[in-house]
Amino acid sequence: MKSSDIWKFTDNITAYVNFLKGVIIFESFLVVLLVLVLSNVSRKKQEIIVVPGAQEEMVFKPGKLNDVIVKDLALHIVSLYSTFTPATFKSNVERLLKYFSPLKYSELKVKLLSRNEEIQRSTYSQVFIPEHVDIIKKGGGDVSVRVTGVLNIMIADKPVERKRAIYSMVFVRVEPTKENPYGLQLKEIKIEGEGYEK
Repeated sequence: MKSSDIWKFTDNITAYVNFLKGVIIFESFLVVLLVLVLSNVSRKKQEIIVVPGAQEEMVFKPGKLNDVIVKDLALHIVSLYSTFTPATFKSNVERLLKYFSPLKYSELKVKLLSRNEEIQRSTYSQVFIPEHVDIIKKGGGDVSVRVTGVLNIMIADKPVERKRAIYSMVFVRVEPTKENPYGLQLKEIKIEGEGYEK
């Protein structure tokens, strides 16, 4: 082997080693960059709110009202309002009251809790099975929603009546809080129409 061949071979090895050093430096730079990005992302706080009865993941954005959020809240409120037993009625009312507008709070609290004695005495229970939720009006400060379904009424766990029911609600928009992440308060709830199921 000639000395010139040895020098070429050594030059090739040196070039290859320099190339590998460059690759290692580049990869080290990428690893440092990735660590910086991941540590920055992990430091960002993102509040997660668990919404009772939510059927899917929702994103709350300030000032924006998502139809899924409105429908979910309407179903939750109708469930608390119209599905109960003597044992659950009072706790349902207490959970429901946190969604009421302060303007109607005391009036609705008295009205709902006055039913408690009658329900306890008669062992009256009811179950509402929602079938459809419609947002009737969504504009300005108010949102109107209608939930249609079947209301099953029982006394002492014996079915007494089964009828169609439509619950009509009016919400007013407010600033979202941890207790009420929807940013909606209930202004009014009523049964709009009833008809016997055939």
